[in-house]
Amino acid sequence: MWDTQIPGFGSFCGKASKTFYYQRTTGSRVMCEKIGSFPLVSAGVARDTALELAMSYQNGVAAKKLNASKNPTLEQATNSYLAQPNSPNQTRPTKIAI
Repeated sequence: MWDTQIPGFGSFCGKASKTFYYQRTTGSRVMCEKIGSFPLVSAGVARDTALELAMSYQNGVAAKKLNASKNPTLEQATNSYLAQPNSPNQTRPTKIAI
C-alpha cells in the first residue's frame, strides 16, 4: 500500500508482519530501502524516516553514501591484498611500510 502524500513511501503487509519501505527511481535503477517492521517502527516514525530519505536523495547525499560504501579504503585494500594466498613462485611481504 503506497502513501498518497509521500511519493515512494509504502508498506507491504504479509501474513506475519507489516514492513515499511521507501522506493525511489533514479534513471533506470529502482532503489528500495527497508525502513523497518511495524511492531518495532511505528507508522509516524516510518513516515518521518521516509521524508528524511526523500530529502537526502534530492540533495544527492544518499548517492554519495552509496558510492562511498562501494569503494574500499586504502587500508582495507591493502589488508585484502595481503590476506590472499601466495602463488608458489611469488613472495609477498607480510607488511607494507607507509
